[in-house]
Amino acid sequence: MDNDGTKDGKLTNNLSRRTFTDTGATEVSGDNVIEDYFYGEGDSRSVAYSQIGAFKDSVSKNGGFYIGRYELGTGNVVKAGVAPYTNITRDTAKSQIEAMYSGNGYVTSELISSYAWDTALNFICQTNIAGYTLARTTSSSYGNIYTGSRQNTGAYEADNYSNIHDLLGNCREWTTEYFSRSYGPCVSMGGNYSTGLYYAAVRSNSSTSYSNDDISARAQLYLK
Repeated sequence: MDNDGTKDGKLTNNLSRRTFTDTGATEVSGDNVIEDYFYGEGDSRSVAYSQIGAFKDSVSKNGGFYIGRYELGTGNVVKAGVAPYTNITRDTAKSQIEAMYSGNGYVTSELISSYAWDTALNFICQTNIAGYTLARTTSSSYGNIYTGSRQNTGAYEADNYSNIHDLLGNCREWTTEYFSRSYGPCVSMGGNYSTGLYYAAVRSNSSTSYSNDDISARAQLYLK
């Protein structure tokens, strides 16, 4: 990801969950609760509880991680110009993304965690001239938010920040964070084309059976 438009050239981007305002971000300690109900992957109730340790260890050892440049596309691919893979549950998205690099001895692919989402979003805010406006905007000037028209991956030109596409809008995206109410433990993040209620830093919850044409997913990848 490119360091474009940063104001002072100083980046402070620890691997951490965060809360965002229009002017900055605050790191959350570990898996502590956010907004009363959202817990991190280190909480034993998260679907990524057995995986998050390996992700954190790799980030510490290798100095970083990768996320998909695009939303998950139909055919279980990450590339430009395809329809987002939608109408999938959180658990289907998780299994599909894990299958991408199944058996690979060097790279692990997983459904994006809240740690990776918030850290990537913080990097984007720090390295683009619009700054932390990008975390909470619901304006279609910055992403495909409330336009009424879902786009193919990477097609919405404004939503390209540090070479990451559609993080602000197009589709909400499933994560592995945990919402501590049994009726809706699955968490998605990001804005989407169909409503102006969501934005890049927002957290929303749904049931394990929920799917829709405005929710897709994104991969996180790391070295073993």
